[in-house]
Amino acid sequence: VRNLSVESSFDIKLPKDYTATVYIGGLAGQAVQLTLEKVDVLLKKMTLTKAESDADLTTGGGSVSAGGAFGFENGLVRGAPSTRIDCTMTANWTRGTLNFGGFAGQGYSGGSVAFIGGTGIDAGSVSNAKVAGVMGYSWAPNEFDGYYVKNSTNGTISLKGTNAAGILLGYQTTSSATGVALRAANVEISGPFEVTGGNTGGLFGYVGTSGVVEIANIVLSDAVSLKAAAANKPVGGLIGSMVPAKEDSIRLEN
Repeated sequence: VRNLSVESSFDIKLPKDYTATVYIGGLAGQAVQLTLEKVDVLLKKMTLTKAESDADLTTGGGSVSAGGAFGFENGLVRGAPSTRIDCTMTANWTRGTLNFGGFAGQGYSGGSVAFIGGTGIDAGSVSNAKVAGVMGYSWAPNEFDGYYVKNSTNGTISLKGTNAAGILLGYQTTSSATGVALRAANVEISGPFEVTGGNTGGLFGYVGTSGVVEIANIVLSDAVSLKAAAANKPVGGLIGSMVPAKEDSIRLEN
């Protein structure tokens, strides 16, 4: 895909008793092994609700992955879209799983994101919400290299989840990984951010891996506020919670 500009708006009401897996993205709901060149995505609206209250449901609730560019991004061969968020991304229901990110709901490669309008991403009512400025959830080793997350608004960008929240990645699980499972290098995070989750980190909310996390050459805005979604929930300047936590599982440079 090359030389493409996309402007997207979503106002979606899900059925009360849905149990499906749903992917919603400004460029594509689901993408596998894409090659991109000069692709620009502008998200003007993303409002996700249920048609009726699900307060009476005892099980289920389905799974939703939604992002400014992709719902489910499973590897970019080359390039990444320029993703701009000009709205407040919201999800308003209770039961179910939600992966919610400025770039992708869940993904592998990731990309840069600029918040140019709105107040951020709000999934504070969803019982299992993983939220991040870039990717809400990932199941695979990730490398965030050379990306940026910018707040170009006049206010604070809020990233609010219930399970996990971070500016780069909300929740990652790679329990069988060996070597480097997660790497962030040459990343710039600028502008005021407020991050709230069950596991809350300045970069990553929750990391579940037997591998190594590397963090190098990060420019992290000093205007970042981190909050726990409930009492006794972990909060960390870089990583909210890491399991298992071993002496040599984190490498820091510069």
